[in-house]
Amino acid sequence: MAPAPTLAIAIPTFRREQVLLDTLRSVFATCPAAAEVLVVDQSPEHEPHVAAQLAAWVRDGCIRLATQPPGLPAARNRALRDCTSDIVVFLDDDVTVAPGLVEAYRAAFASADVAAVGGRVRAAHSMPFPSRRDWPLIRDYHYLDVGAQVPLEHVASVRGCNHAVRRVAAMAIGGYDETYGWLREETDFVLRLLWAGYRVTFEPAADVLHHEAPSGGTRSAEDSVADRMEGVMYFAWRHLWPHGEFWKDVTYRQAREWGPRLLVRHARQSRLRLLGGLIVAVWRGWRLARRRVDRCPADVEHRLWGSVRSVR
Repeated sequence: MAPAPTLAIAIPTFRREQVLLDTLRSVFATCPAAAEVLVVDQSPEHEPHVAAQLAAWVRDGCIRLATQPPGLPAARNRALRDCTSDIVVFLDDDVTVAPGLVEAYRAAFASADVAAVGGRVRAAHSMPFPSRRDWPLIRDYHYLDVGAQVPLEHVASVRGCNHAVRRVAAMAIGGYDETYGWLREETDFVLRLLWAGYRVTFEPAADVLHHEAPSGGTRSAEDSVADRMEGVMYFAWRHLWPHGEFWKDVTYRQAREWGPRLLVRHARQSRLRLLGGLIVAVWRGWRLARRRVDRCPADVEHRLWGSVRSVR
């Protein structure tokens, strides 16, 4: 009988203080079976009591600490390189972990063709339409219900704040695309796993409460509209063009999801400047996508975009 895969917890963090400590205490309390806990710290500095506690945990062997410049995909890739476990679980730095997460993820990787597993996320923004198909359509990435309580054998996306990857498979496809900022990078990663012939599933027993802390994380006060939307547009050009889903994603879907928030955040900016930022993001995304030479294999593309029988 093959030994159970080893499992690491990796937490990329950026400008988070007490909430990071709370997240780590939650991990210590609920994930004693984890072989290693790695914190990839992208913060320029911490409050004194946070820095002292992190240092104490490093001395006690509770965590390993890696530091590097900001960049969420790069932080995840750093974790893939630094961890030695078979499975790497990525958690955000503002979550509370439910008991049984390690065991649930370990069981979910029992099949060798499973390269990634998405976990359940409570108190998160999600669409109410889970993807339950015998093969995930690419448009399903937008409709994954991360609050679902039913396991799904095929999904086209995961939530970045709670997912696990088979390290060898992740490294084989080049890890996370560091072109992205902080949007769509996990969906791009999942789709490239599908390109390579792997399977991605959803396991609700791997459960976290996402607090969505109002500061820190991936946010920067210097981010413009174009900066925030660039990854979305890069994803659209890379994965959705020239299908009709491209126009839905670039226009209707983004206006519905981001329009109200951007208008509130940029209330003092003119509508013309806001529109200009979105146009710049579309152009930047196109420019980045055309540099990529890797493409989805024709047979996989046909399945991703073809008509499949629903098993709902």
